[in-house]
Amino acid sequence: MAEISTTPSQPAREFKSKSIITTRVDTIQPVSPSLFGLSTPLAQVKTVGSLYNTTTQLDTQMLDNFRNMLLTNHGERLILSDFGANLNSLMTERSSRPDWEQQALTQIVATTQKYMPFINIDSIQTADQKPSNNGFARIVVAVNFSIPKLGVQNKRIELTFNTQG
Repeated sequence: MAEISTTPSQPAREFKSKSIITTRVDTIQPVSPSLFGLSTPLAQVKTVGSLYNTTTQLDTQMLDNFRNMLLTNHGERLILSDFGANLNSLMTERSSRPDWEQQALTQIVATTQKYMPFINIDSIQTADQKPSNNGFARIVVAVNFSIPKLGVQNKRIELTFNTQG
C-alpha cells in the first residue's frame, strides 16, 4: 500500500530580486471616459479609434434606450418577444379602434414598468400632424418623464408615427 505524505516535498522559494514600481504618477496617461453604449441612430465617426458614435454619460444612454424601447414592436427583439411598446401595430388600427389612444398609453406605461421601472412617466400626449408627402396621416406621441435615481427631471421624447388606418 502506498503512503501519502502531507508535508510538501519542496520548501517554499524566496525570490532573489523584488521589483519596485518606478513609474511616476505624473507620467500616467489619463483614462478615457467609460463607454456606456452606442448612440442611435448608428452613425460612423470620422475620428480615429472608434467606428460609431458612443455615449459616455449614463443619463444619455438611458434616454437613448428608453426611446428605442418605445419604438420597438413585439417580436423585434430576440429572446424578449414582448419587449417594446408595440405602437406601430396599434397605429394601423387607429381609425377602426375608438380607444386606440388609451391603449397606446397603457402599452407605454406597461412596457416601461416592466423593462425600465426606474423611469417615472409624468404625462403622455398625442397630437395629429398634417399628412406627410406620401399622403399618410401622422401622429406625434410625446412622453414626459424623469429618472429620479440619476437626477434627470423634465425630459421629453417625441415620436412621430405614420398612421395607416
